Amino acid sequence: MLNHLVHDQFTNHQYEALENADRHEYSVRSENSIFFEVDGPYRAMVLPASKEEDKLLKKRYAVFNDDGTLAELKGFEVKRRGELKLIKIFQSQIFRVFLEGTSLESCYAAVARVADQWLDILFSRARGLPDAELFELITENRSMSKALESYVGMKSTSLCTARRLAEFLGDAMVKDKGLACKFVISRQPQDLPVSERAIPVAIFSAEPAVRRQFLRRWLRDPSLETADIRDILDWGYYLERFGSVIQKLITIPAAMQGVTNPVPRIRHPDWLAKRVSTAANSHRQRHITDAFRKVSREEYLQKAAEEDARLQEAQRDIEDIGAPGGTSALARPRSGVCRRGGKRVAIGPMSVESAAARIAELGPAPDPSEAYGEWLAHAKQMWKLKRQLRALRLEAGVEEPADGTGLGQFFARTHESLARGTWQVLQWAETDVAGELKAWVRVGGQLHSVRVAVPRTLYVASTVPVPEMARSAYFTEARSMILPRAAMAQQSSHLYRCEMPEVEYVSHRSRWSSFFAHPSIGGVYETHVTPVDRALIRLGATAALGTAARRRGGDAMALGDLESRTASTPWEANELTYALLYQTAASDGRQFFALAEPGSERGFVWVVSPGRAAQLQLPNLERLYRESLAAAKSGEALDGGAFVYPEQVQFVAKAFSTAQAAARAVGAQLARMAEERRGTMVLVCHSAQPARRLQALIPAIGSFPTVSMPSHHADRALPALDWQRHASRRMVASLLGCAQWLSERVALAQYADIPLGNIPADAPLFLADVFFARRLARANHVLWWSPAARPDLGGRQDDESCEPPATAVPEVNLPGSYGAACAELELRGLPIATVLKAPLVNELEGAMGVFGFDGATIDDDDGTGAVAAAAGTADAPGRLQLLSTADGGVPAATLQLLRTLLRGWWQEAERENPFATMMTDHFYRWLTRPAARLFDPALAGLVQALMRKVFMQLTAELRRLGMRVVHANLDRIVVATGKATLPAAHASIAYVARAVCERPLFEHLTLVPQQFWSFLLWMDASNYGGIATQAPDEPPTDSKMPDNGDSSAASEPRIEMLWSMKEYLPPVVQSRFELTVAEFIYKLAAFHSQLHSRAPHAARGPGAATAIEDVHSDNEPPDADSLVATKGAFYRRLIGQHFTRKLLAALPEIREACGPTNRSADARFPQLPGSQLFRDRRANPALEFVKYIATVFGLDVPATNFVRIMRRNLLALLEVGEFAPEAEFANPCERLVLSRVVCDFCNYCRDMDFCRDADLLPVLQEDGTVAGPSEWLCLGCGCAYDRLRIEERLVEQLHAAILAYQSQDLICGKCRLMKQDNFSLQCTSCAGAYKATIDPDAIRAQVSVYLDVAVLNRLTMLQELAQWSQGHSSVSA
Repeated sequence: MLNHLVHDQFTNHQYEALENADRHEYSVRSENSIFFEVDGPYRAMVLPASKEEDKLLKKRYAVFNDDGTLAELKGFEVKRRGELKLIKIFQSQIFRVFLEGTSLESCYAAVARVADQWLDILFSRARGLPDAELFELITENRSMSKALESYVGMKSTSLCTARRLAEFLGDAMVKDKGLACKFVISRQPQDLPVSERAIPVAIFSAEPAVRRQFLRRWLRDPSLETADIRDILDWGYYLERFGSVIQKLITIPAAMQGVTNPVPRIRHPDWLAKRVSTAANSHRQRHITDAFRKVSREEYLQKAAEEDARLQEAQRDIEDIGAPGGTSALARPRSGVCRRGGKRVAIGPMSVESAAARIAELGPAPDPSEAYGEWLAHAKQMWKLKRQLRALRLEAGVEEPADGTGLGQFFARTHESLARGTWQVLQWAETDVAGELKAWVRVGGQLHSVRVAVPRTLYVASTVPVPEMARSAYFTEARSMILPRAAMAQQSSHLYRCEMPEVEYVSHRSRWSSFFAHPSIGGVYETHVTPVDRALIRLGATAALGTAARRRGGDAMALGDLESRTASTPWEANELTYALLYQTAASDGRQFFALAEPGSERGFVWVVSPGRAAQLQLPNLERLYRESLAAAKSGEALDGGAFVYPEQVQFVAKAFSTAQAAARAVGAQLARMAEERRGTMVLVCHSAQPARRLQALIPAIGSFPTVSMPSHHADRALPALDWQRHASRRMVASLLGCAQWLSERVALAQYADIPLGNIPADAPLFLADVFFARRLARANHVLWWSPAARPDLGGRQDDESCEPPATAVPEVNLPGSYGAACAELELRGLPIATVLKAPLVNELEGAMGVFGFDGATIDDDDGTGAVAAAAGTADAPGRLQLLSTADGGVPAATLQLLRTLLRGWWQEAERENPFATMMTDHFYRWLTRPAARLFDPALAGLVQALMRKVFMQLTAELRRLGMRVVHANLDRIVVATGKATLPAAHASIAYVARAVCERPLFEHLTLVPQQFWSFLLWMDASNYGGIATQAPDEPPTDSKMPDNGDSSAASEPRIEMLWSMKEYLPPVVQSRFELTVAEFIYKLAAFHSQLHSRAPHAARGPGAATAIEDVHSDNEPPDADSLVATKGAFYRRLIGQHFTRKLLAALPEIREACGPTNRSADARFPQLPGSQLFRDRRANPALEFVKYIATVFGLDVPATNFVRIMRRNLLALLEVGEFAPEAEFANPCERLVLSRVVCDFCNYCRDMDFCRDADLLPVLQEDGTVAGPSEWLCLGCGCAYDRLRIEERLVEQLHAAILAYQSQDLICGKCRLMKQDNFSLQCTSCAGAYKATIDPDAIRAQVSVYLDVAVLNRLTMLQELAQWSQGHSSVSA
């Protein structure tokens, strides 16, 4: 037949031959030289398959005759010389078995039996097979066409065998070409490729000692004792080669023919397994080719011509149009819709019922293969009626019936649920398209990904009307909007709202920038609000499609089509399924990936070991999980989680040498998981890397809504040894903590109305930003939202400082000794009380108008935020007054909105809402943290100024109630109660705390007793000591107190000391200083106790000094003389005799121990941040010891005269004058405080003093030098801080100090007036010389402290800035 067709269509009829040369006559003939050879008939043909997807193997087949003999065999390994004999024998046996069986299943079952026989040999490691036969089956035989020396620099199994034969037999055996290399592949060394693991077979014929020697060398295993071939072979290599043949001949062809895998031990390739599972899944997503088929061009043109002919025959004359019985639109009765009572009601025949009836009247559609034109006309009418019916149902609010089946009905139901249901948004995610977000929406228990277009919204302020804006479709006038600064509103009289597609803004950014740079433009606001931020502020986590958008229909959705809704019933965290993706990495490239799916009881682990062989050293993960789960259940740590943990999880582990290969494997598994659980899975990512970087490494993460789980510092550090075991334990711990964390995160997301996947690690800061931004937007305020440290002020933010206005830190310190009971109180809620009671602050001080409250009456009871004018018209809308700060005016309405927000949190916190309590705890940190999106230094400075006033009012109130304020700052207050006994002091403190909180100004404050002292020697917050004890009728409340299980021991008095200045003495002197001061405190406390028993009403505290000096006062009690005499005798014995003699004897010992001959580290001053003693070579340890002791003893005022005499005698022994400059005490402990540092893991907030906090000081070696920086750990959870972020904040702090010095004002040294011009050299009023308000020596000392901290802690950026500042200051000096 082929020959006939080819002869008919491809014969050449143009061949001509010359017949007569004279007459030029030619004869024409036809020729066709194409002929086909017909083989067969045959009984069967076997074709192998390729392991790659959608590829075919050429020139490989096996053909069988009818009698079962093999007619032809081509391309198989039976004829290949270098192939394993195992594979050759298997193929020789298997071909004739293909003819067995009566069906495909029986045929492949017969073939599988042969394969299973050989697989049993490999899986059992050939235990019942003789060694000679095993060598014959697995030995590879290769011949080298050239001499060994010709293959320099190349690698292969043959070359490896030849080199090892040369080691074994000598170089003469391998010098010629044509060497036959017979070898097997060994399992070791595991870090080498196959080409370097070839073992010559000849070595197994050598003597045992020689064989063992060379095998140890080649296998790199000195402990090798046995030479059994079965322990040496790489069985995985041979299984892979043999399995590849089985896949090509049996499993892949069987799967393509719809037969279940006949050899289950040999797995399908990934692409084939996915294709088989898709074909077997009844709920799989169908392809468009399942519903439509592709037609040829000729068939399409033929059907189109038939349709045109049918339509032409159906045309009628113009007189027949509209006649009864016609088919035109004019002949059909018209239907319409009118409005009755605000509702659209169908009239005429087109109601919901009539439309459904007309659809039923159309009947079944004709067969398109027989009458395509009639089928098309029927389908068009059906589509039109269904479209009208859907519109009528939307108008009437009738649900679309869901009884249909098929792909179309599935899409229809999905669209209907999205159009009518309430969206529970799990995440707003960015896409590759600018301005387009992917919303992961939960509707009706299913997850959907919806594309939402978010426009770019800007606010443009102008000093004059701009005609271009008035004519543009992008701009509208925004008269009611309030700018972040009231002064800006006065300067810019015209404000426009600009809304454009994000693509337009991004593609023409330069053009828009040039337009906004026009001199008439006063500022452009909200340029840093991203599409995700806009969606969170406007919609949040609950939304629904608007009525207009539902009526319009279509697939394209914009942010304006959605409306914010309030969730009627909160959804539970256990309504979704979750998977945990765990990732940790080391700096040397080692990485650990894990993917755990508790719902399926399975897990996957991928290990990356670069630069070495990909090997697994994991523990038994199944047992580790079971043991950890049992321990967690015993501690009841798994109650109330988002999912239930299975009793066991099966883990599959793989090793890779590159991170890219491991990432591809993770992505492939995520893709398979997405196919299996489409629309129900939430992926929890636990990684130290940012989410964007992790998704760039593994793009398949974008197929799920993701939630970022914070990582502990133990998850970010991998030890050098046994690191896989450490990472496995951390992974299991993360998995067991995931459910509880998810449950809390879901509750937090529902409280804040923020999608679960959009809550960052520092949740309180971001939630406060979103809460405040929503209130500002509802009150028509323009946002100053900015991710940088400066707020977005329309381009004028560079004119303001990024730090809050410089206000003195409120702190009270009264050094001295206090013989009466003292108490430490923790001050809580000062920022909250300040903001909530802001209108009362100026009223109590009598300073109205300082902050703008004179022109506005701010309601303090409700949260309406009403601001009304107070000058005669209290009901009239008041103008916004300026709240004066150092940097500019903040509208009063902004502070009122802040008060309203804070009041809402406080009221919820009183109802024991844990999330509202969290927000109030982090309120002040959010207000003053430059990392906050709505950070405003002017607003923060305003609140800090008000806090200073409230703080001063509080200290005054404590003094009025009889307390003596020893030390006070924004966090704690130390007071002297004046009570002699602890029970009386405790009762007094309870009364004072209650009385203070009853005042209206302090009703939101809380004073919590933390510590009590029966005697206190106080210098400052870093240097004090005393007899500390707990109240006898209260349990211990201070976390610093010992807790050894004995409550009685906790209430025992004890000496507690904190002298930071002793750390700057040599170590041999520190212990002597501590013992001396402790003895002094103990003897003073004992004396005051005896004194109280004799004179219970004697004066105590610093005022007690007058009892010794005022001997002849008329107001003294009758026994005053005896009391003064007793005190004088006590101090004379204690200081004049005991301590003076003791210290005079100790000074020579100190001078000898710290002399120049002793060069040990204990005899030198330690190298600490801010210490000048380490650099001063003239510093004398004995002299410093005397100054320290005298200063501490001098804190007790009654002992001043005795301490002065003791100091003079000690200095005389050191040959130093009493009034010499070197004898003056200077506190060596400088301060460098970084305030409000927050842990990313537990949100614990603290102030870090890099010069005084012991946990922040560098680690010292035995010789006293710095060994390296200490690890900065959180005091709350032990997690390591981000050193880079802390260094950046220190750089900003130093830069702000240098900027403040450079931009300071000059004042006159005589009259203190400020310099008004730039050219005068002397004061214009008194001719005095100008001087700086900031002392240059002070700023140099401050820079020096920064430099010390940077050098000792290896902060390179801070060190460069400090060195640059020192160099320029020396030049300017």
